[in-house]
Amino acid sequence: MLQKIKKRVASIDVETIYLAKGGFWLMMAKSSSALSSLIVTIVLTNLLPKEEFGQYTFILSVVAIITIFTLPGMGTAIIRYKALSHDLNLQKIAKSKILYGLLGSVVSLLGAFYYYLHDNNLTLTYAFIITAIFIPLYEAFFIYSFYYKGCKNFKTPAIYESISKVAQAIIMLTTILLTKSILALLFSFFLGITITRLFFYKKMIKSTYARHDDNSSIEVIKYGKYLTLIAIFGIILANLDKLLLWHYFGAESTAIYAIAILIPTTLSIPIELLAQVLFPKLSNLKLYNKATLHKTLKEMLKLSSLSLLIPIFYIPTAPLFFKLLFPSYTESILQTQIMALLVPLLVLNAFMWNLLLAQKKTRYMPSILIIGIIIQLLTFFIFKDYLDTFVIYLMIGVYNIAIISSSYLAMRYAE
Repeated sequence: MLQKIKKRVASIDVETIYLAKGGFWLMMAKSSSALSSLIVTIVLTNLLPKEEFGQYTFILSVVAIITIFTLPGMGTAIIRYKALSHDLNLQKIAKSKILYGLLGSVVSLLGAFYYYLHDNNLTLTYAFIITAIFIPLYEAFFIYSFYYKGCKNFKTPAIYESISKVAQAIIMLTTILLTKSILALLFSFFLGITITRLFFYKKMIKSTYARHDDNSSIEVIKYGKYLTLIAIFGIILANLDKLLLWHYFGAESTAIYAIAILIPTTLSIPIELLAQVLFPKLSNLKLYNKATLHKTLKEMLKLSSLSLLIPIFYIPTAPLFFKLLFPSYTESILQTQIMALLVPLLVLNAFMWNLLLAQKKTRYMPSILIIGIIIQLLTFFIFKDYLDTFVIYLMIGVYNIAIISSSYLAMRYAE
């Protein structure tokens, strides 16, 4: 018996232990971020009218799309090249992100000009001016997180990101309690995250070696641009629902939806993180035949089935959650219960997407995402007059089924 135990322990490779540790710190960072966001949202929904909270949600969705110009794919490129033991000129990379981010500032200023000229909406006008000021900066300094992860150091960025999120939440809560202004709130959002990220960025620069490889840094920038092109469609998809709601149903409907999806999507984070933790293991699989692929998919289905616990326990307790946390958003209760039913699809999608990425099928990802965008838009415009705002949940369900199916086809038939 003792020999069997020794053999079982010996079969647990170093990579598995490393993944477990990395997963713990990744979970810590995500948990602190989710908890901070939840607390801020609870306060905002109790202090701001739905119209203003809906405007704030819409602004953040547009900001997320504008960040495309800051080359978000650079983070993955940094991890890859640092993991290969390349010395990187991090200041050069940061400057490159800032320069490209200035294009985002121009787009944001054009948005400000549009809302001033056409809608005479001063709130959105000033909001996009504030965004234009900060957009090149707050993403550029975040490269410290990817640098540490490339060094296989998950603890440091997890601690830094947790501190950053808590500090940002404190600044935002103080601002909204004193001003109750979404413009001041937006300014504090950017200011808090920019200052903390700048602090940790400078701390990283001081701790890195003086020797830099400019050639590797140039390759990182090139690869980061390529990955950003792939990420564009995913970023648009992640915010398309709120943009459509804002444009066709208004700010109040956007606010109701944002609150409805908050808790179900937050509860799904731990299971979705499991897909990221398993990424290296998925990379080592040789899925050349149908039997091996189906065996792997069966295991993934078992893991993603854990998400079935979310609707089972959350749906009956949702009214209580909303009575305690969001008393002004009773309209969101039915919507949040519907969203909980869709969580297993979201989780399975995350597993399939990571399997596709791990098997280096990245060339199919833009096509799959474009299909997803087309399907979402068709679903919305066909059913919006019949389902009202509930069309968004039909969009989510149809989209996830399409992505899961497309990912399977890419795995099964694509060379």
